[in-house]
Amino acid sequence: MIKLPSETLEVLQGVASLKAIYNDKAQPGTEVVMYDGTPEQWTNTYSEIQVIYADRLVSVTEKSNKPGRGLFTIGRHRNWYYSHSLFATPEELENKIYELLRFSLTGKTNLTKKIKQEDTASA
Repeated sequence: MIKLPSETLEVLQGVASLKAIYNDKAQPGTEVVMYDGTPEQWTNTYSEIQVIYADRLVSVTEKSNKPGRGLFTIGRHRNWYYSHSLFATPEELENKIYELLRFSLTGKTNLTKKIKQEDTASA
């Protein structure tokens, strides 16, 4: 079993996080970014992340229909909640999402304390 480096960013306090896996042998269809929420989950492939990162297809808005929450979009995954308490501004979350995407493509990151680096097992 090969250990692949990963980064995790909690986006909705106690409920959901984004996870990026760096695989230097990733193929276009390899899943490299995952949203893990309760009960929703979704993924993006390496080729999708290439387009999202290059075309800047991430957006974050402060307002939503729930107090203390804003909305973020990553490519085709639109209007997902995030906790205001985890990010000082929408720009902070947007920058951290782009850093997470960059990590999934290059293995390099400048992420700070709200992100933890882990090893992910892969077959």
